[in-house]
Order: sequence, then C-alpha cells, then structure tokens
Amino acid sequence: MNKLLIAICLTVAFSLGMGGCAGARPEPEPAPRESLSAEPPAPEPNAVIAASAPDFATPEPNETPLEPPETSTPPIEEPTPPIVMPDVVNETPTSEPNGPPLPEADPEPKPQERAVMEPSQVNGSESEVVAPDAPSDPEPIAAEPTDQETPPTEEPPPSEPGPLDAFYEDYAEMLRENVLKDGRVDYASLRRQRLRLKRLLSVPDELDPNVYESFSKEDKLAFWINTYNLKMLEIIARNYPIQSSWWLRLTWPPSDIRHIGGIWSDYRFIVMDEEFTLGDVERRLFARLLAEPRAYLATTYATRSSPTLARTPYRGATL
Repeated sequence: MNKLLIAICLTVAFSLGMGGCAGARPEPEPAPRESLSAEPPAPEPNAVIAASAPDFATPEPNETPLEPPETSTPPIEEPTPPIVMPDVVNETPTSEPNGPPLPEADPEPKPQERAVMEPSQVNGSESEVVAPDAPSDPEPIAAEPTDQETPPTEEPPPSEPGPLDAFYEDYAEMLRENVLKDGRVDYASLRRQRLRLKRLLSVPDELDPNVYESFSKEDKLAFWINTYNLKMLEIIARNYPIQSSWWLRLTWPPSDIRHIGGIWSDYRFIVMDEEFTLGDVERRLFARLLAEPRAYLATTYATRSSPTLARTPYRGATL
C-alpha cells in the first residue's frame, strides 16, 4: 500500500511540474492592427495547430523526455483464512491410528434411560426398585414367545397300521363304486361283484379274538355295524332281482326284502370262528353286550324307510 501511494504522488507531482514549465514560456506578441475596420489577418495554418497543440507534445532538442514512473500495482496478496480449531471438550479418541478400536465411554444416560423409581409391594411394605442404566450399545435380545405363540410341537410318530385298515380301505372303495350320493344302492352292479363281497366277509372270520378284545368300545361297535351292513348287501346281491309270490304281493311291494325268506334268521356268517345271523347281531351285540341302541340308526335294511347307507365305513374315532 505504501508503494502504491508513493507512485500516485510522484505521478501527480510530475504532471503539475510539466504544466508549470509549459506556462512559463513567453507568448508571441500579436501583430499591430492597422485599423479597426481592417480585417484581421488570417492565421497561418501551422500557427493554429501550434497554438492548439500542447506545449509538451514536441520536446526541445536538448531536453530528454522523462519516463513516467512505473504505475503497475503489485499483486495484492489474498488474506489467508484463519484456521478455526473445533472446540474439544472431554473427547477421547475412539481408536488409535492403525490400531484396534478403543472401548467407547459410557455416554450420559438420556432422560428416558435414567433410573425409574417405582414402588413395588413386597411382604406388605413398599420398596424402591432402581432400574440400571441402559448400556450405550445393547446387544439384540431375542424376543420371548408370547402367550399367543405356541412352541412347535413334535409330530407324533406314525402309528402302525391296524389289523382292519386294509379291510376298511377295500370296503370304502366298494361303497364309493356302488352307493349313490342319495344313499340308493346299485344292486345290479353289486350282483356282479359277489366274489368281492365274499372275500370282504372272510376278514371278520379271520380276526383274532385277542386283537378284538384290545379294541375300545367305539371300535368294537364300528366293527359290528360295518359287518352287519356288508352282510345285508351280500344277501340282497345274492337274491337280486327279488322273486316274490303272488299272495305276498297283496301285503308288501314286489321288491320288498320281506319276500326273501329267513333274511334275519337263515343267512349265517362266521365272525372270529363263531356263527352269527343278522338277528343275532341286533339282539346280542347292539342290545346287550355293547348296549348301544343308536347302532340301529347306522344299519341298513335295504328299504326306503331305513337309514341311508353311508358311502364310507364307520370308524371308532369318528363314530
């Protein structure tokens, strides 16, 4: 800045000095006027130019022009911004350079993390329970199962097939093929399957009495209901179409099962090496041993007024 002011002052002084020198030169005397009316002589062309031109335009021979001082301003240096140091208050390095991270200091507990004083009833007196400060970086804790969530239970091992499972499967397949959805039976188709019916009736005959005794009451009742219905279907298929006498038609329809003589007493079948009839099963099993009168609602009499024949065998678990 000092150099710049000195240069400006020298420039102004030099300009004033040159102006003073030009004014000190003598001016040419004007030519005498002849008369007031006479016209002034026309000035010479060169004189006008010399008068109008500045005096310092043409330097004198013995005078050397002064060189103006250097007016170039030096480059202004930009101020360096001050370095602001961040406020460091109680800060500790979290890790050393090229070293393992240092353990973090426990921060000041937040308002919601401060100890909560709650009264609790212990033996009739109030006691204070102080909650510990929460850690700065707690580890994730697995959610405890709620009451709605039930732990997975192990599936029970598959039970061994029962002695009558194959019998019930074959029996169910035969019912689906010959019993309609409304409960009516296709006896014409069932007549062509009499050997199949005979094979199914041999299963109750081969059943071990000791195995039967291990059945529950429901399993025993389901077994006798299925055997009764299977024997009824076998009797109707054997006598289909039913032949009736003219004098019985006066009392019953031509297709009534009562035209089959001895249907409840003469047609016998063997179960566990013991001979039974349909009447024996009703009196001995349903009425006495098992004492379950509701069994009559599950047996069929092959009539329109009897209970509808189910398309699946009866099982003790779903009886």
